[in-house]
Amino acid sequence: MPNKYGTIWLSYFKQGDDMGHSIVKDNDGKIDALKSIQNHIDLLQLAIDHLTQIKNEIPQVNDIEIDGDTHHISISGDEKIMQILIDKKLVEEEEFSNENSDDNEDGEENEDSEENEDDEENDNKKDIPDP
Repeated sequence: MPNKYGTIWLSYFKQGDDMGHSIVKDNDGKIDALKSIQNHIDLLQLAIDHLTQIKNEIPQVNDIEIDGDTHHISISGDEKIMQILIDKKLVEEEEFSNENSDDNEDGEENEDSEENEDDEENDNKKDIPDP
């Protein structure tokens, strides 16, 4: 079965930067620590909710693969499951999705599938934006 590839974008970047954006000051310019921390909690809760929604869409038995890189989370697997995640805007589809299937029309693995995997890895690296 063909795979789809995507990226999960969460609502946070770096803990210090995100805390900086969460800071609340009173009228005198004094930082309100409790409100600032609550803002940061709310930001993290959005990420938790996003991941929970993704988790709830993936059946117990699945072929989904997930991996983390410095600035993104990649996810791939069964086309039907991935399409649900994409349609619900939980995952952004990668433009190379569905390319270089390892199976031929008879459902048998192509002899050069290992070579295709190497090509796909190199293609994936080209598509990842520099930080």
